[in-house]
Amino acid sequence: MPQNQPPPRKDEKGFVKELRARIDDYYQIVVRNVRDTIPKQIGYFLVRKSQEKLHQDLYMRISTSSIHETLGEPKHILERRVTLQNLIKTLDGSVKILTRDPE
Repeated sequence: MPQNQPPPRKDEKGFVKELRARIDDYYQIVVRNVRDTIPKQIGYFLVRKSQEKLHQDLYMRISTSSIHETLGEPKHILERRVTLQNLIKTLDGSVKILTRDPE
């Protein structure tokens, strides 16, 4: 012990012990948080990478023409729709002619 410093008092020793205990507790909390966070982050990046790979694979497998064929109307329904639209136009025109006031 240096000669020019007085010996520590009892309350200083208690303060140092309490401070050391708090620092140790804080360190344990930090270690636990890091230990819990690392697997979560690894899982997150693995899922994200898998999602990107799946998205790329699906995009490469689907071409523009196959999308239109898959999602578009079948020809017979398209023809039927056009025929019905023309019929509606004809009927609307007929209604206008029939409802005209001859006077």
